[in-house]
Amino acid sequence: RSQASLAQIDKRMELGLSPFLYASVLQLLQLGEGELLQEVGEAPRPMQQDGRVAQKANRNVKHAKKFQKDSKKKKKKK
Repeated sequence: RSQASLAQIDKRMELGLSPFLYASVLQLLQLGEGELLQEVGEAPRPMQQDGRVAQKANRNVKHAKKFQKDSKKKKKKK
């Protein structure tokens, strides 16, 4: 009998917390509008003209200027 009442209390505790948890997750998703939420003190993200957040440029591509400098040095040594 005592084990059954403990099981009921556990079930009630789980059910009591979950609606608030799901509501807060939905609120955060609505605030973020699918984007990452900014931390306190973080600089605002630059916006494009259509209102979307501009993505950072990927400068680690093969044809980037920083990689061209190394290839020029190698060509001069040969």
